[in-house]
Amino acid sequence: MSDNTLGPLNKASALPDQSLQPHEQKPWFLENGRYYGNFCTGRNMLPVDKEEQDRMDMMHELFCIMRKPDTTHGLHEARLHTGKPLILDLGCGTGIWAMDMAAKYPDGIVIGLDLNFWQPESIPPNTVFKRQDIEERQWDMESDSVDLIHIRMLSGSIRDWCGLYKNALQYLKPGEGVIEHVEIDWEPLSDDNSLPSDSKFRLWFNEVNLAYEDAGQPISLKSSPKSWFEEAGFVDIRCNIKEIPCHPWPRDKNFKEAGTFFQTAAITCRGMEALSMAPLTRYRQFTKEQVTALVQGVEQELRTESKRAHCRIAQPRPVIAGPVGGGGGGEGVGGGGIIDLDEIETENGPHGVV
Repeated sequence: MSDNTLGPLNKASALPDQSLQPHEQKPWFLENGRYYGNFCTGRNMLPVDKEEQDRMDMMHELFCIMRKPDTTHGLHEARLHTGKPLILDLGCGTGIWAMDMAAKYPDGIVIGLDLNFWQPESIPPNTVFKRQDIEERQWDMESDSVDLIHIRMLSGSIRDWCGLYKNALQYLKPGEGVIEHVEIDWEPLSDDNSLPSDSKFRLWFNEVNLAYEDAGQPISLKSSPKSWFEEAGFVDIRCNIKEIPCHPWPRDKNFKEAGTFFQTAAITCRGMEALSMAPLTRYRQFTKEQVTALVQGVEQELRTESKRAHCRIAQPRPVIAGPVGGGGGGEGVGGGGIIDLDEIETENGPHGVV
């Protein structure tokens, strides 16, 4: 199912009119106080309201901060082989990454695919947004044509990662195309034991993780093993891990700034609620009030400076390789992806700089 109508909606006009009744919201429906998209109803667990759009843009800034030392302005790591690249952003959300890339490569073309039209009205002329279920086999473009495929923060939204990787492979240029997949692992960690096993944050993750598993759309990064990339036809799969503070407790300027973005996205933008409400009420029989109480407990811990929690970001180290067998396009291309966190070298996180 796809909708190739171009011309995304203005972010303000795309928001649900809260003066209307829920049954009048054709592109949206109201559930437990949050608006969700009607395209592929039930697939996307995340809301599409103003707070969620703000959260996604906030997380974009966080990712750019955390990736900037190793990447081009925090946007991508791979060296592109042309100044006129064709770039595909899967699950593009508000389109902020796609538009930044379009500005960086004005002679290229950036295509964003998402279940919802919630990108701004004013976009770079070399940017196109299409409504598409990216787990469908056919995308509206030629095979072997894409220089860079970008995937970010889609854990909890995908049912078949291996199938998605296989599909992506057939659209990448053989021997040159690269896929970059960057995810956040929501499991809270603490190096100084300031986050006990019975903390609200850990309880939240355990419940949410089970809910996404029940939905068939795992949120845990450990649900995406290296073998899926290999089965899809990717080669020389490498990845590194960076740790991000969940609030601005580090002394290091960059980590402190990243922690501020995380905290703001989680609390001010109602991010913890966004990640929780649909999966917990649909699959774990929580009431709205129970979800709210759990989320408020997590938010309180995120405000507590003594609880030095951090999460992890998984980043591929994309490489270019020669043709190999397998893959939807007949030839393999080098690429990167999330692999089992237990097998990856972890870079120094905030605990190494405070």
